Amino acid sequence: MISPTVFLSMDQNDVEIDDSRPDRTNVPGEPLRWSLLSASREFGLYRTTLQKRLIESDVQSGADGLYSTPDILKALDGDLDAEKLRKVREEADRVALQNAASRRESLPAKEVSQVLSKVMLAIRTEILVNNDLTADAKDSLLLHLKELCTQV
Repeated sequence: MISPTVFLSMDQNDVEIDDSRPDRTNVPGEPLRWSLLSASREFGLYRTTLQKRLIESDVQSGADGLYSTPDILKALDGDLDAEKLRKVREEADRVALQNAASRRESLPAKEVSQVLSKVMLAIRTEILVNNDLTADAKDSLLLHLKELCTQV
């Protein structure tokens, strides 16, 4: 039955509103904050599993030592936007590498390393067999060559 004090008029476009009772809900007025124990119980996970996922997702508790619901969900489901961004970046990197290779702007690292090793060996051999160089000069050149090899 509709109370006459609540409604002034009612036609088919009006919605019945009963403001004589407070909202009946189990949802608090403020955002929920979760401890590891309460979140693990609510979401059906071991506490250690939830803690591991929070760490992997780089989610940190607030100053109160608790986690927000979005933080818990990010740890459980991952950050979809971040995953999409990572995928787009990886795809862009792949295309950039393919383009550089097709324009012959890049070389395979393994082949470059093999060629450089052969060059260094040839230079070392020439230094060692050169009779015009003093022993100190040979040692100095070989030391510089060794330093170059460690940088490559």
